[in-house]
Amino acid sequence: MKIGNKDIFKLKLTALTPIHIGTGEDFEPTNYVCDYITDKNGQKKDRLFEFREVDFIKALNKTKKAEFMRLVNDTHEYARFKLYDFIYKNREIAKKVAFNNIQVLEEVAKEYHSKIGKVVQKEGKGKNVFNDFFISRTFYNHDQKLAIIPGSSIKGSISTAYQEFYFKKLGDYEKVKELFLKPDDKNIFKNFLVSDTKNISQST
Repeated sequence: MKIGNKDIFKLKLTALTPIHIGTGEDFEPTNYVCDYITDKNGQKKDRLFEFREVDFIKALNKTKKAEFMRLVNDTHEYARFKLYDFIYKNREIAKKVAFNNIQVLEEVAKEYHSKIGKVVQKEGKGKNVFNDFFISRTFYNHDQKLAIIPGSSIKGSISTAYQEFYFKKLGDYEKVKELFLKPDDKNIFKNFLVSDTKNISQST
C-alpha cells in the first residue's frame, strides 16, 4: 500500500523468545495477587489479578478493614510483609474487585504461593529476609490491557542490526556513525517509521 510518497507494509511478527520491554512501573504485592482460573477444558491456569487498593479496602468487612488499617499503620520493618500475607489470605476478595488478569508463569506462581509474606532466609543477628515480589511491568496498551512492542523498540533493533552489518562491511565505526546520524535524505532511517504492534492473538 502507498500513501503519498511512502510505502506502507503490514507485517505479522511471531516472537521466538520471551520479550520484556520495561516501563519503569511495577506490579506490587498490594495491588495484585496470583491465583488460578479454570478454563473451559477444566485446566487450571495461573493468572495475576490486578486490583486497586481502594477497591480492595472497600470490599473488606468491618473486622478485616480494621485489621488492614492496623497493618498499614504499623511502623515495624516487617509490617508490610504481614500486609502482603493479609492480602494473600484474602485473595478471593482481591480477585472479585480485580479489573485485569494476565497470564503468569507456573514457576512464578509457585514461588509466590510458597513465599509471599513469609521469611525466606535469615541473615546475621537473626535478621529475617523476605521476598518483595515486585514484578516489573512490561510495555502494554492501557486500553486493551495487552502487552505490545512499541515501534521505537522494533526500529531500534533493526537499526542495531543494520549498524552491525555496515560495520562489518566498512570496518570503520566513525563511517557507520556518520551514515546513521546524517540529517539529510542519505540517512537511511530518516523516513523509516514503525508503529506500535497490535495483538492478533495471545497466550492464555
